[in-house]
Amino acid sequence: MRDVKMLPFARGLIDHIQEQRRLFRAIVGRRSGIVVQARFRMMVHELVAEDLARFRYTDWRGDAASHYVTGALVQVLAWWVDAKSSIPADAIEAFLIEATMNALSGTHGRNRYVSSAADGVPQIRSGVRRRRQGGD
Repeated sequence: MRDVKMLPFARGLIDHIQEQRRLFRAIVGRRSGIVVQARFRMMVHELVAEDLARFRYTDWRGDAASHYVTGALVQVLAWWVDAKSSIPADAIEAFLIEATMNALSGTHGRNRYVSSAADGVPQIRSGVRRRRQGGD
């Protein structure tokens, strides 16, 4: 099994925002309209939900996780374009992936995101070792 990259769309989104920073700030920043912000959030949510669908959430946690990640992603990107510092895109991407992995690993105890060699479908695998039955 190999590790799966979380949020594969993030770098393209970050690069686009960086190239169009002034426009993004006007559209999604603090001074933009709520309708525009809601539309942007919906578009990001579609990307996040599609990405998280690769993982085997089978109950309400999948939907809750996609909304959680969407909110965090949109807020961090809005903060980034409004920030006075020049944080590089690589650092923002790394932070978003790390924060997402850390946040979602707690949704099922101590989990790791892995790709199944058998069917190629990513799944969540618990990092918690279980004691074998029979006294081992």
